[in-house]
Amino acid sequence: MIPLPQLPYSQLGTTYAILKDESLTATFGATLKFKVVDVDPTTGEPESDEFYDDSYVLEEVEIQLGDHIQGLIKANFSSAWETAGEENEVEETYSLSTYDGLQDAVQGLLKFLSMSPCEHSEKVAEGKSSHTLLLSGKFRSGQDVVAKVRLALDPSDNSVTMNIIVRGEDKDISEVIANAIS
Repeated sequence: MIPLPQLPYSQLGTTYAILKDESLTATFGATLKFKVVDVDPTTGEPESDEFYDDSYVLEEVEIQLGDHIQGLIKANFSSAWETAGEENEVEETYSLSTYDGLQDAVQGLLKFLSMSPCEHSEKVAEGKSSHTLLLSGKFRSGQDVVAKVRLALDPSDNSVTMNIIVRGEDKDISEVIANAIS
């Protein structure tokens, strides 16, 4: 923890927590602990050297896969796809029951994975029952990763089936991304 030495009333400040690199995803609690000093409202100076300890429970902190990926737009996705090659390719298929239609699924996947859409593939044409989303990004360790996400809509219940193919410089990273949806 890197503490903030002082934070006057109605001012903004920043403090940092350093985490061990043990897991790609995690959820943990956070509590702000601080010392309170009574201050003269006209001068802004402490009234005495006395203080008391206080704390405030914050919202849970959630670290997701997307926090480890920076979106990276590729001008020529096909070239990036071929350059990545099949050696570190991972493919998975899922049923996405939490999304209402193709456009909703596209927006959810963009947010979850934090990868950049390529070739304007983030837009689903009206009335389509299938769509291909092309994604590109850079993992926190510096490796480029690309993905083809094929989505199909079942009109009977508006559910979406997704096939994701991930290619990158490291098979472990491809697997993590392809399996993150499950």
